[in-house]
Amino acid sequence: MIFITYNVKRITLETASTLGSYTGGQTIPMPVLARLLADVLLSWDLIDDASAPYPLTAENIQQLPVAIVEAIAVGLFEDMTPPKAGPTTSRSGSSTRKLRAIDTRTA
Repeated sequence: MIFITYNVKRITLETASTLGSYTGGQTIPMPVLARLLADVLLSWDLIDDASAPYPLTAENIQQLPVAIVEAIAVGLFEDMTPPKAGPTTSRSGSSTRKLRAIDTRTA
């Protein structure tokens, strides 16, 4: 299971426009997605094989297994849609989300 904290105020019209430009089955290039995620995410609880915190950078996001990046991206994109009962947002604009259980080892 991965816990992420992100700033909903950083999900802007520019972010939506960038994501919306990849439609009709186009895949978002990993560098673009990694940069967007790195801009929005404030923290995560990923650790490396030595149990040290895995730094949250665009470069490190590109090194993660696709399943982890997909789980993070899908969780964020689901929160961008009108919520039925979405995550709690603090006054500072940050939000915490628990993602589905997946293997979070980075190697």
